[in-house]
Amino acid sequence: MPISAQTPTARAREIAWRSRPLPQRLHEAQAGLAPAVTTEDSGATEVANRLTSWRRAVADGDVAAFNRRLAWDNLDGEVARRALVMGPAPEAWQPPLWAEILDRILTDDAATADSSTADSLPTPRTPPPAGLPAPIVRWVVPFLVAIDPEIEAFLDTRLDPGWITDAAWVDLASALWLDLAQRLAPFVATEGKRPLAELLGEFPGLARACCILTLSWLRRSRELVGRLEDDRAILAACLGCDTLPPLVGVEARLGDPHEGARRVMRLRF
Repeated sequence: MPISAQTPTARAREIAWRSRPLPQRLHEAQAGLAPAVTTEDSGATEVANRLTSWRRAVADGDVAAFNRRLAWDNLDGEVARRALVMGPAPEAWQPPLWAEILDRILTDDAATADSSTADSLPTPRTPPPAGLPAPIVRWVVPFLVAIDPEIEAFLDTRLDPGWITDAAWVDLASALWLDLAQRLAPFVATEGKRPLAELLGEFPGLARACCILTLSWLRRSRELVGRLEDDRAILAACLGCDTLPPLVGVEARLGDPHEGARRVMRLRF
């Protein structure tokens, strides 16, 4: 089933809602899409604590300086308070596309594997790069498994058999392995024994970042392979070949990420 804007399960929807970054929350609060906060609300103390932490971070706790900083962006204290409310998602709220990947992960047994059951993990299409810590491998596998159907379907419809070698796909997927490993690495020391589903539930921002990385990698890989397929004749002529030889290797993490996490790639034929 292709990744689309389907309605995810309640758990994935709840994590996606809590993962909304502050700029999005402020925009919603400005637009009147966030509820007001009164001192009688059960979450009022939690909102006040978050607001205090925010003031410390940007204005060293100075209320006047904090309010001036808000005013620079046409915001005020009430909008800031509304942006910090952590209530349930409105029924009309549309989850982002990456929530479909999160939904697949949370409904897969691999996401519940902990340090004692890691040997039962499914095998993704591409193996992990050498040297990754065991918790990282256990946490990254569900992301790779979640998008395997899209990879298989794309290869079946776009490419002649053998045109892109297994080694090239391993190189390409290594970029995703390493990008996800970089995001997850800070959690290994304190959370390394926990299942991925628990980790993403407690740290919704991490869920958002990892799912966006995965979706972006899938889009970039489709774009790369599609362009190569469309331009095979032109590339062969530039290289002085009758036909373009198979793609046998990819260096996929060159340069800085830009335009949707795209990077410079070096291809070997």
